[in-house]
Amino acid sequence: MIDPFAPPPEPAVVVGTGRLTLDVVVKSGDATIRAQAGGTCGNVLTNLACLGWLAYPLTDIGTDEPGRRYLADLRRWGVRLDLLETYSDQQTPIIVHQIRNGEHAFSSECPWCGGRLQYYEPVPLERVEQRLGRVPRADVFFFDRDSPGSLRLAHHCRQQAALVVYEPNYAGPESQLDEALAVADVLKYSRERLAGLADSRPIVGPSLVIETLGGDGLRYREWPSGTWQYLPAIPIPQVRDTGGSGDWCTAGFLHRLGRTFRTRTAEQVRDALRFGMALAAWNCAFDGARGGMYLVDRSTWQRDVRRLLSGEQFDPAAGAGPTTQLEAGLFCPHCQPESTARF
Repeated sequence: MIDPFAPPPEPAVVVGTGRLTLDVVVKSGDATIRAQAGGTCGNVLTNLACLGWLAYPLTDIGTDEPGRRYLADLRRWGVRLDLLETYSDQQTPIIVHQIRNGEHAFSSECPWCGGRLQYYEPVPLERVEQRLGRVPRADVFFFDRDSPGSLRLAHHCRQQAALVVYEPNYAGPESQLDEALAVADVLKYSRERLAGLADSRPIVGPSLVIETLGGDGLRYREWPSGTWQYLPAIPIPQVRDTGGSGDWCTAGFLHRLGRTFRTRTAEQVRDALRFGMALAAWNCAFDGARGGMYLVDRSTWQRDVRRLLSGEQFDPAAGAGPTTQLEAGLFCPHCQPESTARF
């Protein structure tokens, strides 16, 4: 039996752009506010780095305190910073994660003063063009925002034979959804945000569509000729927080199948998705999108995910801690230092 954590053949390269933010985690009952690199794209690439991939996010951040913490967290997990640029006249985008009694809410406002925090803005097309010569030949390109810059990068990587994976969370009238689908090999989305997307409109481009169903697992189909196949969620005794679990599912799937997708078998697709779902289940035992990474060591993490894959039911968080996650520091530009001493 193949070890799902077996390192990929060297080198395995993923390039990504999209939502990369500093996640500020405010948890009920915890007086310390924590911070980590996040956003959908940020989580997927960081997770793949932990799985042994060379992960290159293309993004822009500020030289501010949030930016420094963002970079420190990426370095900790081995994420490559070659395509990341910092600007002194730019603020680092921040998302506040409010975790209370198993509920996970997102906000762009400071939890203390209510001031508006910097929202994520895609890297402008001209800046993407300037960096194309530095983009390594990728096995996988991941994006979650359909901006002109991300579409240009998707086409660039696909021309070099990369597997292109698109994971939108919005499909409104101002989006470039059709253009993004046309360049994608894999479409993944959640029923919570885009229920029935593949049933409600023509899907031209992807050859595999994955729809996550929350606690009901996921469904997937070869497109357009296949039929929907369902996989039940992997159970754990206590779900503390589901935030970021979809990102773990994506990373696990790509780790197993990202380099051999075009010669895939039905069994390989199923096994890759099950591995992603086991990582997602493990993540649900902890607070925060990647909270468990700061509480257990690598060998414990791998052992427990294998146990979940084998059907064993247990609490991965039992005996874990204390956290080694960064404190958030002075992340709000509107607050005065004396008013944020409790940070």
